[in-house]
Amino acid sequence: MTKQLVFTLLTVLIAVALLLGCIAAVARLWESSGLEVRLPVLAISGVVVLLATLALVSLAFGTFGLSDKSQALALPEGSVRAVIALSLVVLFAILSVFLFESLNLGEARSIGELNEQQKTEFLINNKSMTDIVVTMDAGKYKVTYRDPSNQTSGDFAKQLLVLVGTLVTAVSSFYFGSKSGAVGAVSDGAKMPPIVRSVTSDKPLSVSTPGQYNVSVTGDNLNTVKAVKFVKGSDQISATEVVSNDSLVKCNIEVTGQTPQGAWGVTVIDGLSRSDTRPNAITVQG
Repeated sequence: MTKQLVFTLLTVLIAVALLLGCIAAVARLWESSGLEVRLPVLAISGVVVLLATLALVSLAFGTFGLSDKSQALALPEGSVRAVIALSLVVLFAILSVFLFESLNLGEARSIGELNEQQKTEFLINNKSMTDIVVTMDAGKYKVTYRDPSNQTSGDFAKQLLVLVGTLVTAVSSFYFGSKSGAVGAVSDGAKMPPIVRSVTSDKPLSVSTPGQYNVSVTGDNLNTVKAVKFVKGSDQISATEVVSNDSLVKCNIEVTGQTPQGAWGVTVIDGLSRSDTRPNAITVQG
């Protein structure tokens, strides 16, 4: 086991432990807080958990050589924009339900230690209350009720909802517009075709030890590479398990006892059927 893998595993374990600790703290705070505190706690903890998950994904991508260092968090292009857009949509949905429930039902209150006369006077003087529940314990009454929502709170909730809705619309439009523009740019041929710089394998390819070999192809504009072929004259071997980022393609090649020995060229092919070939890039030994 390499030092890099050990370091990665330790980092993941520490991150998971911290994440579980944060979730436990949020759960305790959730149980001991009222409705007015639970909404920001839910929103903030959701963002923290999301960022922690993205960090773990980015770490995993870096471990397997799939990260794109030119993008935010070294994730594939558009990942962070998509997360922001979806987070705002979820936040808008949570806020809408919370505001509707709080304005529709009003704030829950209770008053206790009332005798018969006090209870009667309280109910007569507060006829606008809703959801009234009267209970008695040890000869004393307790009245639980909800205050009707006031006009100021309603106006504030409406303005807040309109503001967040406008923000969600703007960010979502920006994300999908950027995505459409990127797709259009690729379709118009603005993205450069792939270029192969070098080809290496985890161990020398040999017909005397047939099996699967891990091959790495480095170069430029390799992010959209979908296929890798090894070519020697009329013989071809199609690679399997092809994964790529902008500067690296990883794949597997199967060598058998009948594989022709000698130098093989390597061809990469992207999603638009554009290709680049590196002649005599790798050698199959006897």
